[in-house]
Amino acid sequence: MIRRQWAALVGLAAVLAVAGLAGAPPAVAHSGSRAELYLADLRLEPARPGEWTIHAFLTDRDSGKALPGFDVQVTGLSPTGQRFGPVKLDDPGLRGDYSATVTPEPGPWSITVDAKGFPGGAEGIPLLQRVDVHLTPGASATAPSAASRQRSSGGPDPIRWAVPAVTVVVIGVLALGATRRRSVEATG
Repeated sequence: MIRRQWAALVGLAAVLAVAGLAGAPPAVAHSGSRAELYLADLRLEPARPGEWTIHAFLTDRDSGKALPGFDVQVTGLSPTGQRFGPVKLDDPGLRGDYSATVTPEPGPWSITVDAKGFPGGAEGIPLLQRVDVHLTPGASATAPSAASRQRSSGGPDPIRWAVPAVTVVVIGVLALGATRRRSVEATG
């Protein structure tokens, strides 16, 4: 009887451990195999006086993989009503790093990134996102909201390892209980 219970527990633990190691299936399935565009980074770097090179780095929200080949445009609006754009961003290196030169005045700006696929080109769930930056002459600016949402790369996913860790602890506790029970039955 105890051996059968032990075998069932070990089998259950193995199933849970494999499920935990495998992690969740790719979330791409929810988007019909299309990439879900994600603004991983938005920064403006000084170019010439009065000009900034704007970089929008696009990745797939689910996999974190860089996404080249999309139609990306930016527009900007300042609190004083000044505007720029729409400006088309290009990705000459095909690395998902879209860029162009813009000429906004220094100060606070709300920048809207509009990224989408195009007929006959890359397919993806469109992105329309507004981020706020403050431009200071000669200084780079990074959108705080884009930087804070960046995915970390490397290192284990703590959720993915939680199931196997808990499984090992449960097996240990059950094995200890079974061993104590057997020793009590043997001495009694």
